[in-house]
Amino acid sequence: MTLLSVVCPSLLIPQEWIDSILDNFNTQQSDLNRASQRTNTFELVIVSPEVSTGNTFVKNSKIKFIEDESKGIYQALNLGIENSVGSFVIVVNSDDMINIADCVALCKEFEEQNVDVIYGDTFLHDDTSENIIEIKGTQTSDTIRLARMPASHQAQLIRKSEYIKLQGFANTIALGPFKMKLKYASDFDFYSRSILLYSRWAYSPRLVANQKLGGTTSKHWLRTTIEILAISFKYDARRISNLSFLVKSLLGAMRFHVPRQIKRGRDAER
Repeated sequence: MTLLSVVCPSLLIPQEWIDSILDNFNTQQSDLNRASQRTNTFELVIVSPEVSTGNTFVKNSKIKFIEDESKGIYQALNLGIENSVGSFVIVVNSDDMINIADCVALCKEFEEQNVDVIYGDTFLHDDTSENIIEIKGTQTSDTIRLARMPASHQAQLIRKSEYIKLQGFANTIALGPFKMKLKYASDFDFYSRSILLYSRWAYSPRLVANQKLGGTTSKHWLRTTIEILAISFKYDARRISNLSFLVKSLLGAMRFHVPRQIKRGRDAER
C-alpha cells in the first residue's frame, strides 16, 4: 500500500534532490524498522519534459517518472496528481526539503481518522540560512477573507480523494484540481474551495517544510496578489466591502514577498 505520493514538477530531472530525499528517509529508519519500509509506503512522482531523453537515473520502485510537455506548472501538477497512487499527496519543488519519514508517519496516524488535510509550518531561507521567515500554518474562517494561504503547499498532506472531490479528474481532466486559467494563484483557488466545502484540516508541528527564498510567485508577486484578491472576491464577497481588507491583503503580500525580492537584488549584485 502506498500511503504518500510526493509530486515534484521540474523542467529537469532533479537527480540530486531525489538522492537527498531518499537518503534522508533511509537514515531515519532503524534497522528493526527498515525491512518494513521496503514496501512502497511512499512514491516520488517526478513530472518533467526530460523523461524521454533522460537515461542516467537509477531504477527505483519508489520513483515514478511522468513525461510532461512543459505547458505550465499547474498542468504538470495535475498530471502528477492524476498518476499518483498514494492515499495522501504532497506537492513540492525540486529545491524544497521535507522529512519524508515524518510525512509517512503522519499519514499512518491520520489515515483512519476523519481528516482531509494535514498541514504544518514552512521555513523560508537562503543558502546560508541568513534570511529566515517562518510561515505558521493556520486554517480559520478568516483565511480566505484575509487573502492568505492556510499553509504553503510544501507543508500540506492532502488526501487524493480531496482532489477528486474538488472538480477532479472523474469529472473533467481538462480543468483538473488546479485551474489552468490562473497563472500564479491556482493553488490558492484550490485551497479556498477546499475550505468552503468544509474539508477537515488538522495541524501538526511535526510537518515542517524548508523552502528557498525566491520563486516565480515572488518575482510576480503583484500579479499573484491581484489573482488572490480576485479569488477572495469570488468566494467571500460579503466580507470584502471595506478598504481595510484591501490594505491588510496588500500588506500581507508585501510581508511575504518583499524579503524574497531583497534576496533577488543581493544575488544580482554578486
